[in-house]
Amino acid sequence: MKKLSGIANQIRNHTYSYTGKGAFEAIANSFHTEIIDWLENLIPLQKQISFLEEKTGTLFQKRNYTRILTKLFPAEYKEFVSINILVRDANVIAKYYKNEFNTTILHAKLIEDNYLKYPGKYQKYVEFEYFQKFTMMYRDEMLMGLEVQDDTQKRHKKTISSNNVENKKAESSNDADWLDLLAGK
Repeated sequence: MKKLSGIANQIRNHTYSYTGKGAFEAIANSFHTEIIDWLENLIPLQKQISFLEEKTGTLFQKRNYTRILTKLFPAEYKEFVSINILVRDANVIAKYYKNEFNTTILHAKLIEDNYLKYPGKYQKYVEFEYFQKFTMMYRDEMLMGLEVQDDTQKRHKKTISSNNVENKKAESSNDADWLDLLAGK
């Protein structure tokens, strides 16, 4: 093998242009604290990828980025995905929680009804540990959100029913006008 001066300079100056899997992992490692912050703050993956592309000029693909995250930051990434799933299913969790306060039973019922499921074809669900922490931390907010949702639905139904009554009055008035026209009044 012949020694190339370009490679020697890259190694000396830490300006690697290698774009294989290892290069992406090296970039992710160099932004370790930022990535951990993004995962903790639930920054969407596509935004994370955009930030990294802006900072490094390297194009990432979402599947490669998630593979790197699962390899380098397995616990943080698992928590990130679990919390996103729990937020997605928060209304359902609140409805179930209203009837069942035991988190073990609640978790089992939600899984039985196919909630808390990871995306994809595999039957993988949010672990009980994350579920329990989430329900304990956000119990009040979920129940309050459920009350707001119930109030909104009640107001919506009330508006619809009052509109129906007004429409029926208008229809009966129109029918009377029509009958008057036919009678020549």
